Amino acid sequence: MAELAEVRDGLKTRLATITGLRAHDVWPDQVNTPAAMVRPISDPIQETLSGIQSWRFEIVLIGYPAQQGMARGQETLDGYLAASGSQSVAAALRGDRTLGGIVSTLDVAGWRDYGVLDIGTNIEYLGVVFDVQVWS
Repeated sequence: MAELAEVRDGLKTRLATITGLRAHDVWPDQVNTPAAMVRPISDPIQETLSGIQSWRFEIVLIGYPAQQGMARGQETLDGYLAASGSQSVAAALRGDRTLGGIVSTLDVAGWRDYGVLDIGTNIEYLGVVFDVQVWS
């Protein structure tokens, strides 16, 4: 069974395939945009008698500091929100649903919370949160 750090790292590796996106498997001390951070949001749940576990993660994507321009921030996020294409977060994650063979599969359930995000750095960012489920 995959361990938490392995799954986080696998998600980061997939996000790093997006040119120009700074991908993090742990919350960085300093954030340079655009950036995506992997955040586990639930303890793995055993779903079947065969021992398959289900993990839930958030990918917190921040596009641009809000105080530097909302319009530019929205334009920065557009490609990441697309269903396909070289900037698409969903396409990058679905490009290897096994994260290099460490899990059985994953799914991007969608995105939410589009708008100004406070990530605890005293700077507000325009961003969005992606919901990802991983089975191992």
